[in-house]
Amino acid sequence: MKSRCVWISSPPRTGSMWVFNIIRDLYRNRNYQITPENVLIHPYEWTQARNKFVLADSEAPNLHRACIVKSHQPFIVSAQRADETLFMTLRDPRDSLASYMRFMDMDAMTLEQNWRSILQSHVGFVTHMTSHHQDRLTLLLYKDIKSNPHSIIKTIMQTLDEDATAEDLALAEKYSKRNVKESIEKSQKQHQDSNDKNSKIGTFLKTHSESSRYLDYKTGFQAGHVSEYEDGNWGDILPPTVADQITHFLQPYLEAYGFPE
Repeated sequence: MKSRCVWISSPPRTGSMWVFNIIRDLYRNRNYQITPENVLIHPYEWTQARNKFVLADSEAPNLHRACIVKSHQPFIVSAQRADETLFMTLRDPRDSLASYMRFMDMDAMTLEQNWRSILQSHVGFVTHMTSHHQDRLTLLLYKDIKSNPHSIIKTIMQTLDEDATAEDLALAEKYSKRNVKESIEKSQKQHQDSNDKNSKIGTFLKTHSESSRYLDYKTGFQAGHVSEYEDGNWGDILPPTVADQITHFLQPYLEAYGFPE
């Protein structure tokens, strides 16, 4: 692999968790030790893990160790490694917003109050990444993750200067919707059966409605990550009072990135 420090830096609800797990397993297929071993919760923890890896690697390089970082914040570090590689997942922001609303258990009134700031963050994120990191950034489309995951795996491996093997392509099935959903349910049951508040298996996170959802430490997938929502159906989910405003607000972005208006 040409890079031992990889970032998946993407707006929320664009498929980044799937890509994160695929990339970690692609490295494991080549016997790399992955750091951090488990998923971290807070954004600063990911940056700390990356900085710790870079420092340790500068003092005692280990060619069989790789740092794979996932962030919902733009890639900003004080000093970049020459081999640092970035991936960003792209999805129609209206679908991301509809998915985020469902995932976070957000009611219509809360969305009406917050949609503009959410979308400004999304657009600003993508603009920053494509403007400042073109030389090391690979874009991965959410629609291809859903419809042609093998092509995504091949693109990732091409970026890392490797050929995708049959073992690599098999990861598409390992992380299919069905298998991810079953894996989350199994992990949650193990966590609850352990009856341990400090369980290393997973934890529960609060949503906007103050309910909670389960997060698996091993993969980062959460209950509700897998849904039957079909992209393009955002008009059925987003409040009618703001749907047209959202499209008008996003028009330059939709045109720039080839999303239908």
